[in-house]
Amino acid sequence: MKNTLAHYSTSKLVAFLLFVTLIVAPSLTMAKEIYYGASLASIELTDDEGPIDKISFITLYGRLGAKWSENISGEFRLGLASSKERYADRMLEMKDFGGLYVKVGAPVGENFYPYAIIGKTRGKLGVSVNTPNFAKSSIAKSSSTKSDTSFGFGADVKIFDSVAINLEYINYIDKPVNDFAGFSLGLTFDL
Repeated sequence: MKNTLAHYSTSKLVAFLLFVTLIVAPSLTMAKEIYYGASLASIELTDDEGPIDKISFITLYGRLGAKWSENISGEFRLGLASSKERYADRMLEMKDFGGLYVKVGAPVGENFYPYAIIGKTRGKLGVSVNTPNFAKSSIAKSSSTKSDTSFGFGADVKIFDSVAINLEYINYIDKPVNDFAGFSLGLTFDL
């Protein structure tokens, strides 16, 4: 069973790398400008049907993007770390987080660039529950993976020639039961 799971994870990694190579790499070569950055986000999980009303996570994610024109850019994001949050007897953690996005905006002056963002996000929420098991306690772990079309808005404020502060609100996952949405603050560096 473990070999099958390892093979499955390896297959997903190979498929992802192939996707990046075939889709993202050519778009980077056509780009007028390439940028990278990191953002710290406060993402709120809302569970409409479960025991959790609202819980907030602090997460760090990296960004790699390509500006195709003055008004359009594409961006790949990958979650780097997330806080673990306790709710009742459960420990929740955002395990995987990432996606592909398109940003459309218009510069206002030389230093301010407001934009709208749309894309696809995939996120995995891990849950650990302490369960009594006769004389000793054990931990039951589970996870659920969700993906959805994401949308939001933000702004880049240039502070140096190739450095900008990024402020953004995005609704990452909007499902009937779970919603992930929140604000982020980050830095963007032009290559």
